[in-house]
Amino acid sequence: MNCGTCKHYSPDEDPHNMVPTEMRFGDCGRIKHGNDCEATFDFEDHDVRGALEELDAELVRLAKEEKACTQDGSGYRASLRVKPDFGCVLWEKA
Repeated sequence: MNCGTCKHYSPDEDPHNMVPTEMRFGDCGRIKHGNDCEATFDFEDHDVRGALEELDAELVRLAKEEKACTQDGSGYRASLRVKPDFGCVLWEKA
C-alpha cells in the first residue's frame, strides 16, 4: 500500500517542473501540520486532566489519535513530501 495509490496523495503535476516525473515528490494531505493537531497547555497553571478538559474537543481528539504531524521552525506551513512508492500505515484507497 503505497502513497501513489492513496486518496491523500497529490502528485507533483506542475508542467513547468523540470525534474523528471519519476524523481518528483508529491504531497501527503493526511499528515496534518503540528499546529493543527498538537494539544498544548500550561503545566504550571493546570493539572493535565484539567487542561485537557479546557481544550477544544477536536484538538483533544487529534492529539490522541494522530500518528504523525509535520512542523517547521516558524509554525507557518509544513508538508510531508513523499514519492509514490513510499508506504504508510495511514494509507486509504483512492
